[in-house]
Amino acid sequence: MCLTVYIASDAALALVPYLDADPRFNVRPLEQYDMAARTTIAANNVVSAGAHTGCGCGFMPDEDEPAEVIASRTALQHYLKEALERGPIDLFVCWNGDVSRPDQS
Repeated sequence: MCLTVYIASDAALALVPYLDADPRFNVRPLEQYDMAARTTIAANNVVSAGAHTGCGCGFMPDEDEPAEVIASRTALQHYLKEALERGPIDLFVCWNGDVSRPDQS
């Protein structure tokens, strides 16, 4: 199961393609399987951010790829900072498929 990182804003959010030949931080529009996020997250624009792994799992510590994790986290920080300059944002992190589950805490 993968970690999913959603970014939501009423302002436009830039897309960053994922390239198999050069995997790194990426931001993509929602896929069909992400559509539950539209009912959970109230914003005009919702995108999914991924790390060098293609998904959000690459933002978590990994002893095998520490440099890649740091690069992905740094890119996410820069992306969020730029998005905040255009207006408020929400960050929603969950396991893939759990976006519509109520908070368990």
